[in-house]
Amino acid sequence: MSKINEAKQKLQFADYLLSRNDDTMNKSALKNIFDAANLAAREFLGTENVTPALLRNKLNEASKTEQQFSDNFLLLWKMTSEYPDRDEITKAYNRVKSFVKFVEEKIIDSTLDGL
Repeated sequence: MSKINEAKQKLQFADYLLSRNDDTMNKSALKNIFDAANLAAREFLGTENVTPALLRNKLNEASKTEQQFSDNFLLLWKMTSEYPDRDEITKAYNRVKSFVKFVEEKIIDSTLDGL
């Protein structure tokens, strides 16, 4: 669960950076969003090395939420080498935030099932 907590902290900081509405801050926010996505994906997959291809392969027949994150994860990787505008970064933030919550709930559910 520590990766999820770290991902939530990164998203909180990204939210703060986006609220500053500055191009330099937006780029920093994108990096924090990307890091949060990686942490959530690593926790979800149970591996340290996550790539869009690996995630897509693992989530190919998964739920709609998981499939959407797989698509968004690839877009996020591409965004880090481009100069997206604030709106695109905010959309990425919201998508990653939803996936972090999804992974957190899945972890809690699997813990409760083990009791």
